[in-house]
Amino acid sequence: MINKKDPSEFSWGKYNADIPFECRLDEPKLFSWLDDQIITGYTADNVIRNRTEDYAVMFDVDGNEYWSHINKNLFDKYLKQDAC
Repeated sequence: MINKKDPSEFSWGKYNADIPFECRLDEPKLFSWLDDQIITGYTADNVIRNRTEDYAVMFDVDGNEYWSHINKNLFDKYLKQDAC
């Protein structure tokens, strides 16, 4: 299960988890890429920018945390799939 994190953990210094461009445009590729990542949490609160259509999703990359925006509808669908 992927838990929500406090929005204060999503700082500029941790921004820019490198989600491949081709994954952002293709739902199956995005889900496959997410399956290969260590997701440490997410928040629905606005972080850094006012992007109400996105979640901020945090990843562990070589022991460091980085985050990126992912469309809420897609991430909700991924979470539901992951819960099955």
